[in-house]
Amino acid sequence: MKIQSYITPAALWLLALSAAPLARGQSTTAPDNGTAPDDEVVQLSAFEVTTSKDVGYQSMSSADVMRMDTPISDIPMNVNVLNEEFINDLMARDIDDILIYDPSIAKSGDSEGFMMRGILSANTVFLNGFPLTGGIGVTQLANIERVTIIKGPNAVIFGPGGFGGVVNRETKRPRPSRQSSARAIYGTLGLWRGEFDTNIPLDAGKKYLLRLNAEWEDGTVASPWSTFRKETSAGAAFTWTPTRATKLNIEYFYNKLQRQNLWSAPILNGDPDGMIVGGTVAVNPETGRKELVQGGTYLTYGNRRMNLVEPDDMRDTQRHIGMVDFQHAFNNRLQLRSQFLYEKQKQANAETAPDAGGLIILKDAALLPRRATSDDRDYDNYQWRNELSAKFDTGPVYHRVLVGLSYMDQRMFMDQKVTSYNFGGITNATYLNRDPSLGIIPVGQQKYDNTGIVGPNQSVSNVLTPDGKDYRDLTIDKVLEDPTLAGLNPHLVMPINIFDREKSFARNTPVLFPSILRDTTTRNTEVYLTDIFSFWENRVFVNIGARYARNYQGRWDWVSGNAVQPAATKIERWDDGVAHNAGAVWHIDSAGRFSLYGNLNRSFSPQAQARPTVDGGFLDPETGQQREIGLKINLADGRVQGLVTWYHIEHNNTSAADPENSGFFVPVLGRKTEGIEVGYNLRPTDNWNLFGGYALTETKDDPRYKRYIASMDRMPRHSFTMLSRWNNFPVKGMSLRLGLIYNGERNLAETNLNASRRDEPVWGPVPATWQVDAGITYNFKLTPKNRKSPQVRLALNAKNILDETDIMTFASEYQWRTRAGRVVEFSCGITFY
Repeated sequence: MKIQSYITPAALWLLALSAAPLARGQSTTAPDNGTAPDDEVVQLSAFEVTTSKDVGYQSMSSADVMRMDTPISDIPMNVNVLNEEFINDLMARDIDDILIYDPSIAKSGDSEGFMMRGILSANTVFLNGFPLTGGIGVTQLANIERVTIIKGPNAVIFGPGGFGGVVNRETKRPRPSRQSSARAIYGTLGLWRGEFDTNIPLDAGKKYLLRLNAEWEDGTVASPWSTFRKETSAGAAFTWTPTRATKLNIEYFYNKLQRQNLWSAPILNGDPDGMIVGGTVAVNPETGRKELVQGGTYLTYGNRRMNLVEPDDMRDTQRHIGMVDFQHAFNNRLQLRSQFLYEKQKQANAETAPDAGGLIILKDAALLPRRATSDDRDYDNYQWRNELSAKFDTGPVYHRVLVGLSYMDQRMFMDQKVTSYNFGGITNATYLNRDPSLGIIPVGQQKYDNTGIVGPNQSVSNVLTPDGKDYRDLTIDKVLEDPTLAGLNPHLVMPINIFDREKSFARNTPVLFPSILRDTTTRNTEVYLTDIFSFWENRVFVNIGARYARNYQGRWDWVSGNAVQPAATKIERWDDGVAHNAGAVWHIDSAGRFSLYGNLNRSFSPQAQARPTVDGGFLDPETGQQREIGLKINLADGRVQGLVTWYHIEHNNTSAADPENSGFFVPVLGRKTEGIEVGYNLRPTDNWNLFGGYALTETKDDPRYKRYIASMDRMPRHSFTMLSRWNNFPVKGMSLRLGLIYNGERNLAETNLNASRRDEPVWGPVPATWQVDAGITYNFKLTPKNRKSPQVRLALNAKNILDETDIMTFASEYQWRTRAGRVVEFSCGITFY
């Protein structure tokens, strides 16, 4: 490949220059982190950052962004570090609990889906710089010490994709000091959680270090509706430093999570608060559509604490992760790092899935169709990364260069079986009472509704009854006695009575039919080079970098309709591309109190699946380009940290269903987002921490495609967050916390308009909401005069103390999901030194 002709000489050039003297004034040793001098080389390498200098919620350095330990003030990007103290204060169990305090991030799905800077494509599943497999579910924080958020495209270091930004987790590594801690948490709904963490130096010279951590949780969690959750995690990390210049770290992590999913509730006639049942429906002569004209009973969602899952609906995920990290310093200027990760993930989901895309309105009830699903997925993830870091000077310019080579091989096998959705109006006797052993309605059945409301893009025939009849004259009692009166198929999963679960159908167990039998392989080979160089007495830092990636995707499908094929349908494709970035930081004064920065980034990402086009080809990779400028503030010896930034991102070649050719896709061009972000991390006094920010996000979609894509407009235009903590207040050892989260109005996610869902009016915008969190903590030593006495920590944490249940995490024309109402948790912990 042509790229090799550039990378190989560059690596040799670095080796040759490694013997060059360091620039004047540059330190060759690690900063003092409280360890013995003999330990400094192995405790702080070019690739790692110490956490011992974190104070409160403030972290001064990051090793994620450049893959080298670099002060955040010298990085020409918007970087936000959520450290261990921040995570512990919030009693966070997964990434949702902490990202909520970043105003430029919005939740977009039940799994780990987030929007960042108005872009849905945000990579949030990185662990120590490695992308984990996706799938259904979330990765936990049981063994996580820090979470770093890097805004905008960052493909040079983190690989393709992530146009809105990257979220990277750093695992808990062994420390040289002996320390153990345990914590128990109880939630008001009956949720129990236990946590344990210990550091164990295994020898007097501290060459062998061990860290163990574990977590267990069982009970009911508060969500929009209360659901079951059980989790077990265990992790071990071992560090061996045979010489001052060599270190080996080996980690293993196991997580088993059982939980129930959160399903969307329906919206009828543009009303997210409730709906009218019964009444009279007639054709409006002016609009030509069927509308509710009179009568009926209004049913309200109230506080939205409804439950759409069955007790035995469950999503079971098991994850094994093993990592090896080898580092060797040839000298003070040249260091090597080689890392390997293996991840094994198994998912076994068995549940009934409500579908807000269909709805059956009766005289006194509203029924939501469902289907039964069995979804088994098996993931294998192999990754290997080698990096060489060099420090050298060329005249007055001091360089820190990283050259890397990475390889990834991910495989996923999915076996999914489902029944059809049980939409009413199926009057054909062949389907209505068909023997399930002969097969039910094809799995890909269109999702018709029987609300009696026919939208402007629907016809009467969409309702599957010859005269477009609805069922507003039927009572729930009559339908429970004879489901066929409402056109329901008794061999399928019966629908939910949304507002009265006491009057619902008995649970049935229908026959499942093949839906997806798929084997996928993704392979990436990537080479990258980044250089951060400084001059003018370290007043100016410039970062340039590039990454070349070659990507292979293979997919084999054995299911057509609802039948298994004897031979697989195969799709294979290769993509390659170059991502690059250029940025600079200018410290306006020599102390770095005020710094201007800017960057230009370009990223690309192959389509998540091979998307065929009508001309016989496939969609090209997605691309993203960003321009960003900002001001960084660092005053009062780091007590006052702030940032103001403006950015503009162009996102092209996202996929959309071809509106004129079913089964094909078209590229969406001209998707743009721009905004202003303000971040602050303050420590006005030794006992006061103040963290948060403000985001103004403007998103634009090409109007030609707005009704065929998941719109970026789900991002609030205005967002604000604040987390304030007062230590030793009102008495010594006590801390008070107050959190505020404001999400302004936002447009609806206008979804794919076709026959697969109900045609509903755009009722938005989604209203603005406030969430108020609060907490109190009390720390005391069992023996106050003994410095090494165990320390006890009692804490009470309340999220959404105003019990606001209208905070929608997602809303479209026909469905909504919300955050939980009030959640109160109490914890008791102890730390031994």
